Amino acid sequence: EGNVNEAIYTEHPDNEIPLTSLGWEQAKMAGQALRNQILCNGKDGSTVHFIVSPYVRTMETFHGLASAWCDPDAEFGRITDQHERKVMWYNRLT
Repeated sequence: EGNVNEAIYTEHPDNEIPLTSLGWEQAKMAGQALRNQILCNGKDGSTVHFIVSPYVRTMETFHGLASAWCDPDAEFGRITDQHERKVMWYNRLT
């Protein structure tokens, strides 16, 4: 968002600025490319580990990448409690 609207930095700290729609799209495309690369070159039982900073857009990028392995909205969209949904999503990834 900061790349599109620099004024947002006057209203929100850097760590709270989210991805733009384009950023989400790019993260999902990168996830698909990463998944395809792992499937093509990985051995059975290959694992992937992500180290993610607590910045909002970094966590959103991770979620976009991870959506290549499952669709969180399809699987967890019925869960309305935000905390419960997050716990279910992270348990699904482990």
